[in-house]
Formats: sequence, C-alpha cells, structure tokens
Amino acid sequence: MTQIDIFTFEQPLRTKSDVLASIGNLKQRIEEAREAIKTAKEKTELPSEQQQEEMAEVAEFVKIYERNLQHEEENLQRLMRGERLTF
Repeated sequence: MTQIDIFTFEQPLRTKSDVLASIGNLKQRIEEAREAIKTAKEKTELPSEQQQEEMAEVAEFVKIYERNLQHEEENLQRLMRGERLTF
C-alpha cells in the first residue's frame, strides 16, 4: 500500500444521515441567531454601541451558517448522485 492509499483509506466517508444532521443543526443555529437579534432589537429602542457590535457579530455568524448550509445542501445533492464524500 502506498502512502496515498493509506491516506485515502483512513478518511471516513460521509453518509446521507451525516449531511442531513448537519443541515438540521445549521438551520437550528440560524433560527436561534435570528431570534436573538430580533429579541435584542425589540428590547431596546436605541441599542448601545456594544449591543450594536454584538448584533453585528451575530449577524456575521448567520451569514457563515447560511454559507455552510448551502455547502451542505450541495453535499447532499452530490451524495444523491452517488458521489462519495469524506469528512
């Protein structure tokens, strides 16, 4: 066995259930983050600078989660076409 064969052999394959679990987790995180932003906006009419920074940070996490969600949905499509995915 070559070094490349060993490296390839050691990579666990992702399954449809792995990807679906990841998608569900990301959707939940997005929803929770959006709710946190909504709640923070409702509680204060004029948020402090720190609160604005925190809301902006949470909004950035939402963008990251949405990008990851899109990637995972693409992974699911790839799996459905019979492609093999590794972690």
